[in-house]
Amino acid sequence: MRPTIENINIRHIIQKAVAENAIIIDVRNREEFWQGHIPMAINVPLTEIQNGRVNFPRGRTLILYCDSGANSLKAARILAGYGYRTMNAVGGIQQYDKELTVSRQ
Repeated sequence: MRPTIENINIRHIIQKAVAENAIIIDVRNREEFWQGHIPMAINVPLTEIQNGRVNFPRGRTLILYCDSGANSLKAARILAGYGYRTMNAVGGIQQYDKELTVSRQ
């Protein structure tokens, strides 16, 4: 039986993260993350999740996003399989209509 993954609208990601005390995870590659990401997000590329190189606090909800929503859904399924409570931000960063944070390398 496949674990349940909740889908949320990307436009409500920060409010949902605050309400759930969740961790926002950007699963895009490092370069894409540095060019602009949702505030409060950390970068854990999908490849690292696929390789099992993850260790998040078990009591926290994980909200995942990517460019369009497809890769974050893959990541959410993998992490849910590891026993994490996951949410997928539908629409990805393409649908996010607020200011992004730009990181310095």
